[in-house]
Amino acid sequence: MMDYLREIISEDFILILFGVSVSVGLLLFFIMFFYSILRIEREMKRDGLERPCQWDITMMRTPLYLILLKDTAENLERRAKTIADIDIYVGVRVKDIAPYIKTIDRYIARAIIFFGFIFFIAFLISILLYPDA
Repeated sequence: MMDYLREIISEDFILILFGVSVSVGLLLFFIMFFYSILRIEREMKRDGLERPCQWDITMMRTPLYLILLKDTAENLERRAKTIADIDIYVGVRVKDIAPYIKTIDRYIARAIIFFGFIFFIAFLISILLYPDA
C-alpha cells in the first residue's frame, strides 16, 4: 500500500506542501503580530490598561494571543468567567483583551492554525512514505 501511495504522492509534492504551509503560515504569523497584537496592545494602552508582557522580546506572547484570537465572542466570555488569567506569570488576561478582538483577527488566527495543521499532515505523510529521505 505504501508503494501505491508513493506513486500518488511524490516527494516533490510534499516539499511544495511544506514550503507553502511554512511560507504562508509565517507570513500570517507576522501579520497577526504586527497587525492584531500590536494594535490590541496599543488600544489597551490608549484606554489606560497595562500592556501585558512588557518583557517580551522573543514574541512568546503570540501563542497566548493565538489561543484568544481564535475563539468566538461567546467562548471568550465563557473563558473570562472561568479563568481570569491564561498564565499568571505572563499576565495575559482574557477580560482585558477580549473587547479589542476584531473579526479579522479571528480569521488570521484560524488561518495560522489551518496552515499549521497542513504542515503537520505533510510532516506525517513524509515520515510514513519516505522514512529514508
